[in-house]
Amino acid sequence: MKLLILLVVCAVPFAAYQAQSARSENSRAHHAEKRTNQTNNGLNSPVPSPIQEASNNPKAENPNQTVPSNSSNDSPRWVEFVNAFSTLVVAVFTALLFIGVIAQRRTSKSIERAWVMAEIRHDSDKWADRKPHVLEGSGTEGESTAIYAVLVCANAGKTPAWIEETVAKFEMVKSLPNKPNFESAKYVERSTIPLGMAEGGAVPHTQEIPWVPVAEGHQRADEMAVIYGRVTYRDIFGKKHRTTFGYKIRPDGRLERLEGHPKYNHST
Repeated sequence: MKLLILLVVCAVPFAAYQAQSARSENSRAHHAEKRTNQTNNGLNSPVPSPIQEASNNPKAENPNQTVPSNSSNDSPRWVEFVNAFSTLVVAVFTALLFIGVIAQRRTSKSIERAWVMAEIRHDSDKWADRKPHVLEGSGTEGESTAIYAVLVCANAGKTPAWIEETVAKFEMVKSLPNKPNFESAKYVERSTIPLGMAEGGAVPHTQEIPWVPVAEGHQRADEMAVIYGRVTYRDIFGKKHRTTFGYKIRPDGRLERLEGHPKYNHST
């Protein structure tokens, strides 16, 4: 789009300059043809006698006097440049106006689009004491850790949204990379989930998705238990967006947002 605008801005003044040059050339050719016709007419007219010439021209003209040309009717070169420059100004103004309309349209979409936020909660309904619990087990496949969790997705925008993918990872790590890696992430929910608007509507703007994340191994003293994931959704304009969420499990089992890792809690 920017390249197209640049081509328009450059082509318009060039075309105007070429048109102005063509008009000047046509004007010069017209005057040259007019002078040629006048010369031919003079050659074909009868030659006056000296007496007639003297009576018609009582005052003799200076033979060194030059005949003024008709080039005054031709446009000067600076007029052509002024016309080309004015055309360039109009083209630039039109391009800026076009860019402003596009920017305004994008801003309007950003204001009206859906914004889906995501968070994780403990599924307290699974336990009588309604407290967070971390389950550690071992078997033929090795040690594992699990919790009962709920992924809460809420639309804070002004238009509906459709969640197309929800994935998450639960693992024990000593450190986290700057950007989350979702290569081995598992689905939380595979089906499409519609979300309404916060201002009201037939579809609720919040959906709770229960699931049981499972990690390999048990947490050691030098490790941190983390759960992070990604929600991919589509807005009413057909554009896809992503929201990431990241939590760590404290020793008492509570979930806490990851700090110092902005890419793990980010929205696009």
